[in-house]
Amino acid sequence: MRKNEVKIIYNEIHCWQKVTNWYEKFGYNFYYYFLKIREFLTRKPTFIHFVYETNTQCTLRCKECHSYMPYFTKESHYMTNFDDFKNEIDKLLKSVDLILSFRLQGGETLLIKDLAKIINYACSKKQIQHMQIISNGTIVPSQELLSAMNNPKVILCLSDYSLNEDVAPKCKHEEIIKLLKENNVNYRHTKSFGGDYWVAKPTIINNEIIDKEFSIKNLKACYCFGIPKSYILFCGKIFICAPQVYYWKTNPDFKISKEDFVDVINTTTKTSLQKYVNLQIKNILIYVPDVILIK
Repeated sequence: MRKNEVKIIYNEIHCWQKVTNWYEKFGYNFYYYFLKIREFLTRKPTFIHFVYETNTQCTLRCKECHSYMPYFTKESHYMTNFDDFKNEIDKLLKSVDLILSFRLQGGETLLIKDLAKIINYACSKKQIQHMQIISNGTIVPSQELLSAMNNPKVILCLSDYSLNEDVAPKCKHEEIIKLLKENNVNYRHTKSFGGDYWVAKPTIINNEIIDKEFSIKNLKACYCFGIPKSYILFCGKIFICAPQVYYWKTNPDFKISKEDFVDVINTTTKTSLQKYVNLQIKNILIYVPDVILIK
């Protein structure tokens, strides 16, 4: 657990989420050392930022999607359900002390039929401190979903791509924000295309001869490898970033070391998780034989 990573989450909680735990009220230094002491006593890792990838379907087809969602084939698409989510989270939390920031993302997260049940279940877990739900603002949430999101742990993060004239007709941010306010749902609205920020996908190498130094540099440049470092739970396995998920799910030739992921369902222990968290460099060789760009 790095101090600068904890500081980012602490600032997020105080700036645009809600303080829900007593030890978040006494300043950043107290918060950091409290977490370090907990981690030492429990001998279990604390995840600063943890992602559960709910699905690979999206309502948009962004060419520069850093998660490669438009490039998943019909055969490789995946969508979670409540039973799978519960099974994976129950297994994971047996070996984890705390998850400070737990994110549900896709694809488009609001496509998940069991999303309200998933949110309610995640919020019931004391180990999950805060929860972010990522949406592109093209789907209006149901009343059931609005009720589930009306929880101090939860924030709906709306990515707004409406500055793109092709996307704008699909966006429903004003209608969604009105409902969020009426139902007292915490939210964050971010202009993501030509506005506040834009994160492009890492470079794809169309070559069987891999330069390891370039691969490591490319991985470090990935948004998910930044600070705080993200970990992604997808199909029962923990990966280091979204591109790794894409390569693993869609390319049978993609070779991944056993050290570069954790099988939550079959092999998770607090020791294996701690070892994984402590790895400084992931030995991922990025190779995709053929990619057709979306036009």
